[in-house]
Parts: sequence; C-alpha cells; structure tokens
Amino acid sequence: MNHENLILIPSLQRGTVTFRVETGTGVEIRADDVRVRPHFPVLTVGEVTLQDCDVFVTARTQSLEVTAGKETKILEEGKTYRVLHKGACGAAQGQPAPPIKPNRFFLLPPAIPPPIIIWVVHEALESPDRP
Repeated sequence: MNHENLILIPSLQRGTVTFRVETGTGVEIRADDVRVRPHFPVLTVGEVTLQDCDVFVTARTQSLEVTAGKETKILEEGKTYRVLHKGACGAAQGQPAPPIKPNRFFLLPPAIPPPIIIWVVHEALESPDRP
C-alpha cells in the first residue's frame, strides 16, 4: 500500500480486490503494470483480479480508466477487460514467450460472470499431467 500526492495506491500481488470510492478520486489499483482508477469523480465500484497470465478488470458502477504500459482504455460500466501481463507467461511454463502485441486488452462478453471466466481460464491452463 503506497500513498502518493493524496492518492492511495494499493498494489495487488495476487487474488482479487473489490473497491468502492465515494468521490471517484484518491485511489489507483495496481496489478503488475496495469493501473486502474475511476474515470469520473463520482461514486465508483470496481474489481481487479490478478492471475498468472492475465489481469481481469470489471467496472461495476461507473466507468474505469485502465492503463497497461503506455496504452489506456476506458472500461464502461458493467463490462470486463482481460489484460495480458507484460511478462512472459509462457516462459514461466517452459515455453517461449510470445511477443507483446500492441493491444493487450480483450473485452469480455457481459453475459459471462467473472467467476466463470476465472474457472475456464484456470482449467485451460491446468497441466494435462494432473489427474
């Protein structure tokens, strides 16, 4: 947890954080090189989940400003972005690292709740040697 220029900056190292900001200012969530902050100075609720290869960002109430590296996107209320890690996820699993594409954002369909997405991603990345 850091504090810079009247802004509270928690750094997510694993798991999920849900945040609520009454005035829409004064907080910035960091997960890997992804930064999430309210887009407007109003009541804002959001959720950030850090996984092995991805960061999932969901705007629950109001829109969020999501920055990954030098790229910034505005995430509309009720939508979820999956943002690829800047690092080499494949390299951690003994595979060559894919080149980082200019666009690391993927908008997920709103009909799929985040827990289902997390379960599907977990199952897809599970080792075939595991029974």
